[in-house]
Amino acid sequence: MKTLTVFFIIVGFLSYNSYTFAVLTVDDLEKIREIVDKSEVRVEKSFTKQITETKEHLSGNMQTMEKHVMENMQTMEKHLTERLEYLGTLTIALIVAIVGFVSVPMGLITYQYLKFRTRQDDEIKALREKIQELETKVLAESRSQIIQ
Repeated sequence: MKTLTVFFIIVGFLSYNSYTFAVLTVDDLEKIREIVDKSEVRVEKSFTKQITETKEHLSGNMQTMEKHVMENMQTMEKHLTERLEYLGTLTIALIVAIVGFVSVPMGLITYQYLKFRTRQDDEIKALREKIQELETKVLAESRSQIIQ
């Protein structure tokens, strides 16, 4: 019980404060309103400043990013152009190689065939001439035998 009374006495002394019983006057409310208004203005200025700084920072970042993107696009376009030129040249070289590998042997085969054919035609002509000579000889001999 003693501790309870001591506790209430301590709480009573602690809660007895001149501010506890103070009354707010109109002047006090006006001062509080002015302080709140000033703090609102400071906070608004601070936020406005931060917002403008953030906008400037973002616009600067956007410009640098746009610059980097444009540079990358130009280098990519250059590389793609070079690659397309290389592939075009390679395609033309492959077509020429295929035509060369097909047409050169075909040309050689055709040349050899024509050469062989010409030789055969010459031999056939020579044989026909011999056959005609032999026929004329045989006819001449048979006539001479018949006449005799």
